[in-house]
Amino acid sequence: MKLRLAVLFFLQFACLGAWVPILGKYLSDLGFSSTEIGAVYATSALAVICTPLLVGHLADRFFPIDRVMAFNFIVAGILLGVASATRHFLPMFWASLGAMFFFGPTVALANAFAFRHLNQAHSDFPLVRSLGTVGWIAAGYGLSSWMALTGRNLGEGLKLGAVLSTAAGLYCLTLPSSPPFQVRRRGGALTRVTTMLRGDRSFAVFSFVSFGVMVFGSFYYARSANFFPAMGFTDRQLPLVSGIGQCVELGAMWILPRIYRRLGPKATIGLGISAWSLRFAVFAAQPSKGFLIAAQSLHGVAYAFGTAAASVYLEQVSKPEARATLQSYLYWLTYGAGMLLGSLFSGQLSDWVHGNWMYIWGIPATGCAAMLVVFWLGFKPISLERMKASAMQA
Repeated sequence: MKLRLAVLFFLQFACLGAWVPILGKYLSDLGFSSTEIGAVYATSALAVICTPLLVGHLADRFFPIDRVMAFNFIVAGILLGVASATRHFLPMFWASLGAMFFFGPTVALANAFAFRHLNQAHSDFPLVRSLGTVGWIAAGYGLSSWMALTGRNLGEGLKLGAVLSTAAGLYCLTLPSSPPFQVRRRGGALTRVTTMLRGDRSFAVFSFVSFGVMVFGSFYYARSANFFPAMGFTDRQLPLVSGIGQCVELGAMWILPRIYRRLGPKATIGLGISAWSLRFAVFAAQPSKGFLIAAQSLHGVAYAFGTAAASVYLEQVSKPEARATLQSYLYWLTYGAGMLLGSLFSGQLSDWVHGNWMYIWGIPATGCAAMLVVFWLGFKPISLERMKASAMQA
């Protein structure tokens, strides 16, 4: 089962790795403005705002998670194919929005599906999820090799993403069926989340900081594809440079269980936030290519010790029948609301400062540092004893 879950994550993140790192440069080559590029990137966040909580609630209560993922992957693949054939802003915007409307919920659903089938979630999940990182790396290097052999442009990334998303959907049809929990409970997904926000101060701080970090973290996703070429990297080198962070992420995911057990959720997530801030600070300084590559490697630390560790912590404090809902909530909060605001802000900021990279990276570096202070002062993780008691009650 671990191998089958690993294949699922490989296909899912290979799809993202094929086009997310290069989309900004590709759109720039098509003549899109910085604001238009930010708007296209914001479609991911806008779609995530609209769908994950609803889809997570449906998967918890009504439909098998594996079948929901299969449907979403296949439709997303079709729409990515449509996006690869467009050359103008409005068609690209709507095709991207539709693709992410269906693809977005699969990230949280795949996490919930994995947690349901893993016996030791805190130690097994990072290892299984690390194959997603391998998929991201493989897609980037495969795209670079394909461009070198054929001489084609970065638009090939969208085509590759379409193929991989469709393949992931077909693969989900082979996974064991995971029927929903038949639990009658008043209220829907939002009611469950708001109850936790009102009753647990640390969960509220956790939510606020997760949102804030992604507001600033989205600058990386929206602007790095334009930053690295400005620093002298070629189009063919762009997927390779972007993949450096994923190579480090792979190692970080493998050691995450040990770090998490030794340091606990607070210090582990704090390390992830620190890596976000430090990487942006180095980018703002615009040093040599060697230093930029070293800073890019911090992306792996930020993702593993920040995003992945947050998912593990949320799994530990959630009840089984609310697993998909809470994982979807975290994804909605970060890659939905946080990324939407950050993507739009990054595009506007770039226009305001006329592309001055010191300001474009200096603001998120400062913002992530502020989020680290809030998190360290306000977050008190649930104790291991309470986790065990909650699990026994569930």
